[in-house]
Amino acid sequence: MGFDDLQVYNWTVSQPPPFAQPGPVPGKKNNTPLILVIIFVAFACVCVLPAVLLYNVGKFALKEGLPMAQCGIAFEHVREALEEYAKEHDGTLPKAATWQDDVRPYYRKIAEKAKDELGPIEPMGADEPWGCTQESGMTGIAFNEALGGKKLADIKDPEGTPLIFEVEKPSPNAHEAFKRRDRATGPMIMNEHRDWIVVNVKGSQSIKAGRGGSAKISID
Repeated sequence: MGFDDLQVYNWTVSQPPPFAQPGPVPGKKNNTPLILVIIFVAFACVCVLPAVLLYNVGKFALKEGLPMAQCGIAFEHVREALEEYAKEHDGTLPKAATWQDDVRPYYRKIAEKAKDELGPIEPMGADEPWGCTQESGMTGIAFNEALGGKKLADIKDPEGTPLIFEVEKPSPNAHEAFKRRDRATGPMIMNEHRDWIVVNVKGSQSIKAGRGGSAKISID
């Protein structure tokens, strides 16, 4: 082998073979699509299950809670209307025989003002029957006839004296002497009888509804 041949041999053996891209390892699969599927299913469960739960809870709230909220707000607005009437009539409440007609303009203003603040709750219409919508029918709002034409300042126990209260059915200018009604005959909520609503001249009234629960109507 000559000198030139030796140089060619040395150059050949000293160079590393060309780099080749390693092929896939036999038996090893690409799990990325499977992982993505698992993540998607988990995400769907996290998102969809609460949505279904919220839908059912929301449906129950609309069926049971919304009418009760409308009822409580109606009583509160009527109390406010009576108070506004008294402010413009030397502190005197209206006569029992015409009380609803007398306070209707005041109630209308209060209900119209509250419309934008109540969201899905629709205030009781000023010209509609005054009361609460129930599954068994509509109850009414009655005025305590003992307070007809009386000055608010002359009521000795405003926090213990009923001003308006719930009765079995609505009627124009409904009024009567107050009597406490038995809860066993009260309107139904959550498949149980609730208390009949009684709103005193001042203070707060808690209405027992359902299994030991209560709905508090603020009338401070």
